[in-house]
Amino acid sequence: MLTNIIPSTKLKIVTVHKIQDTSCWRYYYWRWIRNLEPRKMNINFWYGSVLHAGFQTLIMKGLKQALINMAKESRTRRSRNVLTNEDLQECDLQMRLIQTIIKAAAVQPFIKHLKMEWAEKQFKTELVKGIVFCSTLDGCGTYKNEKVMYEIKTAKSVTNDYFTALGLDQQIHGYGVQMKRSKLPFIAKVAYCVFRKSSKWIKKGQSPDAFVEEIQQDIKERPEWYFIVDSQQRTFPYLLTMGSNTLQDTEADIIQTTKDLQHKYNVPEKTLLNHEYWPKNCKHCLNYGACQFLPLCRNIRKNELYMRFYQQRELRYDEEQSELKV
Repeated sequence: MLTNIIPSTKLKIVTVHKIQDTSCWRYYYWRWIRNLEPRKMNINFWYGSVLHAGFQTLIMKGLKQALINMAKESRTRRSRNVLTNEDLQECDLQMRLIQTIIKAAAVQPFIKHLKMEWAEKQFKTELVKGIVFCSTLDGCGTYKNEKVMYEIKTAKSVTNDYFTALGLDQQIHGYGVQMKRSKLPFIAKVAYCVFRKSSKWIKKGQSPDAFVEEIQQDIKERPEWYFIVDSQQRTFPYLLTMGSNTLQDTEADIIQTTKDLQHKYNVPEKTLLNHEYWPKNCKHCLNYGACQFLPLCRNIRKNELYMRFYQQRELRYDEEQSELKV
């Protein structure tokens, strides 16, 4: 368990997620300046990470290795956080459901068309002087022998608007910008593999075994609920071609936001570490459920008392070490 939390007081690296989090400066402060994450595990994040690892491995190395890597990813994620007995029971049940989904995916007709050559590769390029733009792509390979960039997602609710939003997705277009700036062969087509969680809940008195069997049967009867098929293209994965105009616009957004961040960081350290310097955007407090930092903002004058519920966030890139306060 990580207990020593070291803030970041320098700007040496930007990522798409870091750029996106500037939509609420207070959120940015808690996550990227104070470097916080909740000690209590977010089971939805854990679920997505485990399924993500399983599907990547399924494509590249087959079902047996996928199940092994899922267990490894689960242990890694769980080791970072505090879990109650209820959390442990829920994780055990959800792991069985994820295994059921991956086993079902292994026999779906679409699986033979998916080939992944590499996964989780980091790319780094200098964006502006002294600042590195970093990205980690889910994977690259082919779909029906056509070169694609893979993006794996889990969702609870999927509508046609969900796919419309993907056409403007800053994350995937940011990856496209990264590929172009890295002088790599550019891949314009993206294969979105979207998995929807079951709409069913375990019933009172129902055993976990019986519930898992119910989900297995449900997947057989309506696989399109779990493996999202786009309503127009009728394919899994959903295929998107990144347009040059959107890529150019995304690159301009990333560069301008980075310059805005440079200006924001150009203050004395005491000011940078003051939460009042980072105003909150109240519209974000309840987006996708309650914000993970809502307890700190609701008790802002006593926020240090609530730090015991947080720990140092995971630093994914080596460059983040150089941002830490000395």
